[in-house]
Amino acid sequence: MIDISNIVEGWYNTINKAGLSLDKQRIAEDRIKTCEECEYMRIGVFYTDCALCGCKLPQKTYSYKKSNVCPENKWKE
Repeated sequence: MIDISNIVEGWYNTINKAGLSLDKQRIAEDRIKTCEECEYMRIGVFYTDCALCGCKLPQKTYSYKKSNVCPENKWKE
């Protein structure tokens, strides 16, 4: 089941990166790098998403709730 709060948090943090701690920015950057190397990342004309969960990238990488995980468990944090 999709947790809408993860989506809202990810979009908000993507827009408001300057308000994030350096630790959270680093976590998101590490996640994005992992996604960029993943075979399930799809790059479209208007969006980039995960082929497994359908989440938009990089927005998914900016949600820090414990319920927000990589479907392949590739994220370290």
